[in-house]
Amino acid sequence: TANPKVLSTEYAVRGEVLIRALQLEEELKANSSAYPFDKIVRCNIGNPQALGQKPVTFIRQVLSLTMNPELLEEDAIMKIYPNDVIDRARKYLSHVKSVGAYSSSNGVQVVRDEVVGFINRRDGVVVKSEDVFLTSGASEAV
Repeated sequence: TANPKVLSTEYAVRGEVLIRALQLEEELKANSSAYPFDKIVRCNIGNPQALGQKPVTFIRQVLSLTMNPELLEEDAIMKIYPNDVIDRARKYLSHVKSVGAYSSSNGVQVVRDEVVGFINRRDGVVVKSEDVFLTSGASEAV
């Protein structure tokens, strides 16, 4: 059974807090000295790049190779990409025939298995892959 606190959770990523933040942004545009701050930092969504965080290179590199598998045949690419990126891309491509196509509703099995292994090692708990759901964001998960 699910924890009652989980069941009573509200998903308000686009709710009152964001509406007020948008209002404050407009007010600051009209009068930059209206408040003791000069900008709004939106933390309502999981978008770290919007807050200036550099994207995780490993993930982007793996994605670029899985989306363009012919790159794995190019010698120049083999010199540019780190070996762990190349190995991971090949691993994923050996399990997924067409990247970008629909997968299982709870995510690609090989990636779910990696997540399970990570959680088991990090937290010392037993997690089953059928209990792991991968999405492209919180909105899709809800």
